[in-house]
Amino acid sequence: MFSLVKRVLIRLLLCLAYMFLFGTVMYLVERPHQDIKQEKQQNLSNLFDHMRAKYNMTSQEFENFTSIAHATLSPNNKAKWSYFRNAIRFMVALCTTVGYGDLTPTSTLSRALTMLIALFGIPLMLMTLSSFGELFTTAMDKFIIFLDKTMLPRATSPEGGGETSPEGGGENSKWAAPLKRMTGILLVLVMFIQIGILITKTLTPWSYEESFYYWFITFTTIGFGDYIIERDQGDWDLTYRVMSIAVVIYMLVGLSIMTSAFSVAIELSHSLSIGERCFQDKSEVIENISAVKTCRACGSPWNENARSDVN
Repeated sequence: MFSLVKRVLIRLLLCLAYMFLFGTVMYLVERPHQDIKQEKQQNLSNLFDHMRAKYNMTSQEFENFTSIAHATLSPNNKAKWSYFRNAIRFMVALCTTVGYGDLTPTSTLSRALTMLIALFGIPLMLMTLSSFGELFTTAMDKFIIFLDKTMLPRATSPEGGGETSPEGGGENSKWAAPLKRMTGILLVLVMFIQIGILITKTLTPWSYEESFYYWFITFTTIGFGDYIIERDQGDWDLTYRVMSIAVVIYMLVGLSIMTSAFSVAIELSHSLSIGERCFQDKSEVIENISAVKTCRACGSPWNENARSDVN
């Protein structure tokens, strides 16, 4: 267990260092384009002064006017590049393959860097999430064993002492453990999404359904990009800097839980494969009869020609 925790921490630190390093690189590469946007912002300020002097337009009216004009004339409206809010989140969306699409590279150099970063960042992220998932599944198994010992004493091993396995023995042992893991992981995942909904409630005006939808789309790496957290908040505001980093870490943990759920679901589907189990049971019957060479019911010698009858 200690070695697993150590491996998780090492990979997590490597992953975070990788994202912060190349998030900084992408920010520096895209920053000149951001300076152009700041120049446009200054032009808007000058335009507002002119409109206010000539038409007595309020700031709210001017903001509504420019927002409608910008949305109409710019169909590919993207979020602006900033370090704490967007550059790091861009790295997370890239390495986890969530790919929201609201923030994209705009120059040839940044596109080339994006492909190069993804080439090494995605495998690193997958290893990190895999280690997180392994740690989470191991912790879930230990919790299941604890519940079996506490609430189901008959599930303990007959020898006494030592840890029992999550299967608990019996003819259903092949699928009992994956089913217990799946139930536990789904409960944790639902609770994790509920906590995420509370986070989005403090940052966005979304409804419960919209928040649930956002976290589910994120944790499954679908990432449509129709709902994005913190698109319009100040980059250098301390509260939103802390919240941005917290959301990134929360996303990584949620992705690891979802990865565990998918892995256990595959394991459970294999364990519940009725056709495969029937074939294996049939083969075991033939092998057992062949080994005994006599009929257990009447003691008659085993006839090799009887194999065709079993088949």
